Amino acid sequence: MWRLDSGTAQDATLLLGAVAQAFARYDVPLATRLARAALDAGGGFDAAELLATILMFADRPDEAIRVLDAVAGEIDCDRRRSRWLTVRGMVSYWGLSRESTVEEIAQAGAALTDPGDQARVRAFEAIMRLHGLDGNEALRLARSVLDRPAASVAARELARCTIAHLDAARGQFRNSATAIARVAAEAPHWRSDMPYLQLAMELARGTRLALAGDLAGIDAIVADEFADLAGAGDFRLGTGYLAILQAYAARLRGRSGEALKVSLGACAVLATSRVYAGLAQAERAQAAALRGEAEHAAEAMAEADRTHAPRHGGALPLAGAGPRGGAGGRGRPAGSHQAPQRPGRPAPRRRLRRARGARPARPGPARAGSGPGRPDLHRRQPAYRGATAG
Repeated sequence: MWRLDSGTAQDATLLLGAVAQAFARYDVPLATRLARAALDAGGGFDAAELLATILMFADRPDEAIRVLDAVAGEIDCDRRRSRWLTVRGMVSYWGLSRESTVEEIAQAGAALTDPGDQARVRAFEAIMRLHGLDGNEALRLARSVLDRPAASVAARELARCTIAHLDAARGQFRNSATAIARVAAEAPHWRSDMPYLQLAMELARGTRLALAGDLAGIDAIVADEFADLAGAGDFRLGTGYLAILQAYAARLRGRSGEALKVSLGACAVLATSRVYAGLAQAERAQAAALRGEAEHAAEAMAEADRTHAPRHGGALPLAGAGPRGGAGGRGRPAGSHQAPQRPGRPAPRRRLRRARGARPARPGPARAGSGPGRPDLHRRQPAYRGATAG
């Protein structure tokens, strides 16, 4: 660290290794400093790829795009092109909310000739399709990655996260749990390549637990090592998402005051994020409505509507998807006959009047249709509403 502080750290290879270690611990500030030092030391394309990825998770997508575009001329093989496409696609889609990214990455990925590099791009396209509420295409792409022997471990497990999320959204909780367990078991093999895959895994896991009404399971992941690392390392997307889950669990236990307090904290943590801000505000709205605070709920829902990016799910995995009567319940599959409502979208204003004088929820089994990101005042919607990030 003293060499970094003094500006004498000039070995790009060593710095890149240190970046990977810091990012694997979700220490975003340290990883950012190390990645900049690696780039300044001549780390070239690899340093730029890492720095752009970290800037995305530091809520600085515009800067990340500039870093990537500056090294576009250094793309001289399929490996580099696939990595550049996926990182730039991640920043553009989730960081800048550009819907056109999905088709752009699909077209560019199809032009690659190496099967393993194609699989990496397809794994990212699959999870983007998932967030765009195109569950059938997401499933087809994810399965194609798993069927490709040349796919890297990271690409395969990212695809498996997509399938796990879809299984959860369709009420196939046992299949989802099995897939998530396998992704977790492979973590030593994908963490150095794609440490942010942890977030995609937690999204799938959180969706399964929420839809199954497994509040004890939510308690467990909120207290897990990932939560500690995310908090200590200023990994705000991870910390914010877990806070939303924690608020959700408190709300379903009838602890509306705790739910409101935790959701307000989530809103503060995610204030600069385009990814989860709308979901945090929607959870805040639900807690306020349960406490009979109609004006507070209206304000939060208006803010959710304002901050939520149009059309794509923006990694709002639980919006519009509540528990389906406990662990044995089944949600509606993707492609339900009901028109999907935009994730995180507030309930119609006329229904807010019913919040005035509303009584707090009683402790007990979770009620159907009351998942995070969807106020209880909403109309019943299809179970599937999109998922993760990677």
